[in-house]
Amino acid sequence: MLKQPRDYHHTYELLLAVGVFILVNIASFLCQDRITYNSGRGWDGVVYYNIAEQFSRGQLPDADAPFVYRIGTPFLASLIARGDLLAAFWLINVLANAVTVFLLWVFFRMHLRDWRIRIALLVLFMTQWHGPIRFVYLYPAYVDPFFFVFLIAGLILVTKLKSSVSVGSIVALVALMFIGVTFREAVLMVALTVPFIVNPITTDLLQWKQMKQNFTSVRVSFLLPAVAGICGLVVTHLLATQANNYSFLRTAHWWAYGKPLPGYILAWFIAFGPVLAVTLYDIRGCWTFLMRQQHLLIFILGFSVLAWVGGSDTDRILYWSMPVVYVLTGKAIERQHALLRSVPILATLTILQAISQRMFWATPDFPNPFSHKVPFLTHIGRECPMLDLYSYHAHQLVQSVSLLQYALCTIVILLCLYNRSIKRNNCANHALDHTGDPLRGSPSGQG
Repeated sequence: MLKQPRDYHHTYELLLAVGVFILVNIASFLCQDRITYNSGRGWDGVVYYNIAEQFSRGQLPDADAPFVYRIGTPFLASLIARGDLLAAFWLINVLANAVTVFLLWVFFRMHLRDWRIRIALLVLFMTQWHGPIRFVYLYPAYVDPFFFVFLIAGLILVTKLKSSVSVGSIVALVALMFIGVTFREAVLMVALTVPFIVNPITTDLLQWKQMKQNFTSVRVSFLLPAVAGICGLVVTHLLATQANNYSFLRTAHWWAYGKPLPGYILAWFIAFGPVLAVTLYDIRGCWTFLMRQQHLLIFILGFSVLAWVGGSDTDRILYWSMPVVYVLTGKAIERQHALLRSVPILATLTILQAISQRMFWATPDFPNPFSHKVPFLTHIGRECPMLDLYSYHAHQLVQSVSLLQYALCTIVILLCLYNRSIKRNNCANHALDHTGDPLRGSPSGQG
C-alpha cells in the first residue's frame, strides 16, 4: 500500500466524484427507460422480486437456485417497500451505488498517487453502461450494487491487513464476509485472497521459506474470513429452499467446455474498453506490481476463471474484477504519463472509450423490434437488439465484427505508444549527443 502524501484537496476531489455521481444518476433517470421484459423485472430479477414478496408476507424464500440464496438485497427491499417493490429495489441499489463510489475512491487512494487519474477511473466506473450506477435504471431488481459494496470494502480491509495484521481488521473482515455472502456468494472471493498478503508465490527458495514461516505464524487468522463466509452460505442454505435442480459444479463443468474463446476475449473489451491497451503496453510494470500485491493477483485470476465457468454473463462477471483492473490501468497511466500527453493519442483513446462504454446512449429495451446492425465496437445509438451488446448473447456476425474492431484499435493504440516512446528516446539521445557526457565536459572536450 502506498504511503499517501499529505493532501489538503482530498475533500474537493471527493466532492467532484459526488458531483459526477449525481449528474450520471440524473441523466440516467431522464434518459434510461426501465426494461419491459417480465413487467420490468427482467430475467433473474423475477426471482429476486418473488423472494422480496415472500419476505413481505413473512415467508422464507422458496425459489430457483442460485438466486434463492442471494437474500440480502430482496430482504432490504421488502423492508422499505410501500406497494412498489421495484421502486424499493431501485432505491436501495442507488444508495448502495453511492457507498460503492466512496469505497472505490478510498481504494484508489491506497494505490494511486495522482488525483486526476483517480477521478478519471471513477468516471469510467460511473459511466459504464453495464456498471451498477447506470444499469440499475434499466434493471432495478438485481443484486450487484450491494455486491460491489462488500467486494470493495473487503479489498480495503485486506490491503490494510497486508500493511499491518490487526485483530480489528480481521474481525471486521470476518463480519463482512459472513454478511456479504448473503447478498452474493462471490463475495467469498475476497476471503480467498487473504493468505496471499504475504506474497507466497516466488521462485526464490530462500524467500519462499521466509514467506512460509510468516504464513504459518498467522495461518489461523488468515483462514477465519473464509470460514465466516462459508458459515454465511450455510445460513442462507438453511433459510432458503431451492426449487430446482441447479448445481454449480455441474454448471461450471458445462461452461468450462462450452464457452467459446473468442467470445471470452471480446468480453474483456466489453467489460473494460480500449483502455485495456494502456495496461497491455505496461504489462511488465503491472506484473511487477501484482507480484508485490499477490492478493490482488488472486482476485483477478479468481474472477477470470469464474467468468469462464460461471455462466453466460461473461462481461458482467469480468467486471467484478474492476477495482483491481482499474488500479492496474491507473498504475500504467502513471508510469506512461509522458507518452499519454500526446493529444492525438489521448483524444483517440478517450473517444474510443466513450463509444465502448456507450457513454452517450441509453441501453435499449428488451424485447424490441430492431434488427441486427454492424457495430463500431458497440452499436451506435439505442436502436439495436439489447442482447447484441453482450459477448455471448450477440449475433455471431456482431460478435466477430466487434472483436475484430477491438483488436485493431488495441493494435493501433499499442503501435502509437511504441512509436511515441521511440521518438522520445531518440530525442533524449539526440540531446545527450549535443550536451556531451557530463562527466567529461563539453562536446569539444574543453571543460
